[in-house]
Amino acid sequence: MYKLKLRIYETIEEDISDSRAHKIFEVFIVGLIILNVVAIIAESFLLKSNISEPILAEYTNFFKRFEVFSVIVFSIEYLLRVWTAQLKYPEYSKIKATLRFIFSAQGLIDLSAILPFYISLRLDGRIFRLLRLLRLLRILKLTRFLDSFKLIINVIKNRKYELLMTIFVALMFLVIASTIMFEIENKAQPEKFPDIISALWWSVATLTTIGYGDVFPITALGKCVSAFLSIVGIGLIALPTGIISSGFLEEYRNSKQKEDPDTRSPKCAKECDDEETCPHCGQVMTKAKV
Repeated sequence: MYKLKLRIYETIEEDISDSRAHKIFEVFIVGLIILNVVAIIAESFLLKSNISEPILAEYTNFFKRFEVFSVIVFSIEYLLRVWTAQLKYPEYSKIKATLRFIFSAQGLIDLSAILPFYISLRLDGRIFRLLRLLRLLRILKLTRFLDSFKLIINVIKNRKYELLMTIFVALMFLVIASTIMFEIENKAQPEKFPDIISALWWSVATLTTIGYGDVFPITALGKCVSAFLSIVGIGLIALPTGIISSGFLEEYRNSKQKEDPDTRSPKCAKECDDEETCPHCGQVMTKAKV
């Protein structure tokens, strides 16, 4: 039984094995996820009134069968991952390892891919349709299989403190701007700025430079504050973009160095062959002379 569990774990776990079975499994699951997204989009066309009843019934039955098939596959995958959780977390006991996977980010994503279907079996009406829309969460399962998603997630994890700081500053600025604009515009247009929360919507649209145009100041002082906020908003929005961009480049450079640890610039390769650590980039030289 242990050998079977190990074989299954090596097949479904992306960071453990590079076998043919794992590649087939990965392609199959990724393809099924993409087909589920396509099916959700295609189902929206069934709402057209010009589709005849026989064709509508035929396609509806097809999508239902495909949904059942997808849920069965994703359910089996989820149960197998729960069953092999102790191999993923060998430092924990069986129960703790299982709970660790269930409540992990990937475990919750896998559960969200199948749970709406089982809940919707006992529901109907609007709640049923809402739960069916949650099937789109299955696209999040791609984060397990695509390296680009992993790279972005690593960047967010490594730069989370910087990102949280910029978000805090932006929220603080939004509250201050909303309060000021409420005091300025409330008397001039009370229907547009009846309270600070309503003014907050204007602040968000202005700070992000979207400017929907449904709410805007009409007083001279309000226009000056709006112009100032728009200018400041460009800088505030650029901060997290710059943080993520620099983190992405750093993470990409580190991943490349792991693949080829002796990747050096021509200047480094020429001047630091005899050094244990490159004086230009700080990279440890694996080919340094002893």
